Amino acid sequence: MIRFFASCSLLAAVPVLLACNTTSTTAIYTPITGIEIQPSSLLQGVQCGQGEDDVYRYVVIVSNEVDGGPLGAPVASNVFDCFTTGLFENLPASDAGSQRYFLRIFAYSQQSLPPEFACSGGFGADGGACPATEADASLAEAAAGAEWATTCTATQQQGIPVLAVCQPLVSLQGDAAAMSDATPDVAEQ
Repeated sequence: MIRFFASCSLLAAVPVLLACNTTSTTAIYTPITGIEIQPSSLLQGVQCGQGEDDVYRYVVIVSNEVDGGPLGAPVASNVFDCFTTGLFENLPASDAGSQRYFLRIFAYSQQSLPPEFACSGGFGADGGACPATEADASLAEAAAGAEWATTCTATQQQGIPVLAVCQPLVSLQGDAAAMSDATPDVAEQ
């Protein structure tokens, strides 16, 4: 009698096993498309910190790229602590699936950081959006007071974050020519 029940229970389990769908494809996560800026590529020859000669925060202005320079108005911007990776996710893409971007980076010591770029918790001093996230010509003008600057290029590719190729930060103190080269010209945008 025990054999009969054991055989019946095995037979009852067979249809359940045969009915399982093993070919379903459920995505666990959506791949992030974006650009990463590594602080280590920027901070060659300068250090991160709160001293007068230390980089405290940096502002990144992202524009479409053509022939190694910016094309049109900025498409994104943000402010980052000097030790954090700058990350821009899901920037506008072209129909080809990848898009080249030109990035301008302006860095500040704690003492030279404009109040509008302080952005505690991602919010401006008035509790609204951080002005550094408003990618427009006024951001470029405000960035003109930076102590260091550099540029980067990156090609956003569908489904993966890519590293921006950046030059190290260069001091702009007392160098009017370097300042004018690094500061965005509103006419370019």
